[in-house]
Amino acid sequence: IEGVPNAKKKKYPGYKDFFYGSHDTSFLSPENIVPYTDGNLCIHGVPHLRNKCFNAALLEIVPNDTECEIKDVKLGEIQEPEQPNQQSRFHNPSESEISKLEDSRHETTTKTQTKWAIKIVTEWCTEQLKMTLDDMISSESFPEHLRESYASVQQKNGDNYSKSALNSIRAGIQRYLDNRGISMDLSGNTFSAANRVLKGLIKVLKREGKDTATHKEVIDEGDMTSLKEYFERF
Repeated sequence: IEGVPNAKKKKYPGYKDFFYGSHDTSFLSPENIVPYTDGNLCIHGVPHLRNKCFNAALLEIVPNDTECEIKDVKLGEIQEPEQPNQQSRFHNPSESEISKLEDSRHETTTKTQTKWAIKIVTEWCTEQLKMTLDDMISSESFPEHLRESYASVQQKNGDNYSKSALNSIRAGIQRYLDNRGISMDLSGNTFSAANRVLKGLIKVLKREGKDTATHKEVIDEGDMTSLKEYFERF
């Protein structure tokens, strides 16, 4: 506290005071400057031992190697207040979690169909082109190779695939490209020749009455019970 109060000469009458810790300044009149004792705790309150500015003020007033006792609390026992851990409203997912979410956009049946389609095309590339599927995709002749594959693929018994199977093969290749970030639209103009072959093959199947999938006979209830009892032994 410095200065002498003089209402006639000063704009703010009173003593100019400086607060350690917060470094605030103000003016106090003499009647508002009183000693801090146990008798006026009810007016001014107890020391704010958990207040950050209060602790900083003690460190500024008293050297670090000096013990200072205030209300039975030593300087060495006064600690900085613990800051509460503020929980973020946003989740920080790992890369594996993000990949899992990305992979979850497809149903299990869709993944199975994609795997089946890629297996067929991969085998065709190995046998007919002597190259891998990725090599065929990266080559400039990919549209022409795809056109040839549509006309060439067939079942192991030599029968043609059904309309739904052929469409599943093209859809599987498209998902394979999308999953690898390859920007190619198999239904676009670049692959128009391949799509004409695919549509022509489907029309041939329709004229021959082979444009529907052939399903296996349904297993009767008695056989299903026998199978269930058999596998329950293990």
